[in-house]
Amino acid sequence: MALSLATQEAIWLRRLLENIGVKQKESTVMCEDNQAVIQLSRNPKFHNRTKHIDVAFHFVREKVQDKSVHVVYCQTDEMLADILTKGLPRQTFEKLRKQLCVTEIK
Repeated sequence: MALSLATQEAIWLRRLLENIGVKQKESTVMCEDNQAVIQLSRNPKFHNRTKHIDVAFHFVREKVQDKSVHVVYCQTDEMLADILTKGLPRQTFEKLRKQLCVTEIK
């Protein structure tokens, strides 16, 4: 699950920053385009229909509960990382490329 891997990376970076003297006072904001995943990350209760959830996802729940990370909804077409991982329509690609401050070389 991508959210779990991203959370692990965020926690690693938070620890690295702390080791060099930069203490993080706020939660790290994690963008997610799957609303069901967001609800599961915020709900610490166990339900029979969610008992199959991978152990890695419980890590995300734990980090949400201890306020290391905060998961927020972002629309799929606003996900900046998609430019590096998915084939996108030209208009979406150009919009995300502009947000990265990358220009086309002619």
